[in-house]
Amino acid sequence: MVQQIEISGPEKTAQLLAELHGRGIAYQAIATKLGVSWRTVYRWSRREHPPLMTTTINAALSLMLADQIATATT
Repeated sequence: MVQQIEISGPEKTAQLLAELHGRGIAYQAIATKLGVSWRTVYRWSRREHPPLMTTTINAALSLMLADQIATATT
């Protein structure tokens, strides 16, 4: 049996940001939706400074990604 390891915290934040950015979503657009500076999003993506509310940020990023995937498939 193969066990999958779920990443969380700042690592998950960086992964979600990389996926969104890879799908053509600019850091500025992500930052605007989250109400933070694009520099903050950039720092999160580089794991320089993790978000204080990691769980909340990751939930919002997951929703953005799900919306992006749904939009791309329709």
